[in-house]
Amino acid sequence: MINTELIKERVSLEDAFEFLGMDWPRSKKILCPFHDERTPSCHLYAQQGRVHCFGCGQGGDVIELVMAVQKWDFVRAATELAAFADIEGVNLEGTVPKDRSADDLLPVVADQAHADVVKWTQGNVSSDPKLGVEFIDSVFEVYDETMRQHRNGEISSPTAIRSLLEWRAQWKSRLR
Repeated sequence: MINTELIKERVSLEDAFEFLGMDWPRSKKILCPFHDERTPSCHLYAQQGRVHCFGCGQGGDVIELVMAVQKWDFVRAATELAAFADIEGVNLEGTVPKDRSADDLLPVVADQAHADVVKWTQGNVSSDPKLGVEFIDSVFEVYDETMRQHRNGEISSPTAIRSLLEWRAQWKSRLR
């Protein structure tokens, strides 16, 4: 499992620039990696660890910045950043080869989340019905909304994957 929160905690925007071989700009603006432009309109927010382009409206965290600059998928960007920050144990539990794209990975992550739901509900709903109902409601709300947004082109595959992974990690820690 890729722990995106740990990566974002340990890899600052400045670190991401070092990783990318880029100099940190004094103006805290760069040419947008999300679209072509001649004048820098992508603002860097070091405190929040985010970038935002006022030209195209795109933005993101250090992982999304690396994805945009390097033209990598989510898995590769997160894995490379984790290695750069000496974060051990970052993998996808052996389920997906690193060379697969985010579009290929989305159904796998969705299936893993679904498997977690089935596994947990089989043994635990009767022992804590309130938490079981809350969990199942969360499953349908997050999964359905994420997949709807992806199908409608409102969010990219990496964003959908990150959303499902973060939801899955939150619930796995809560259900232990």
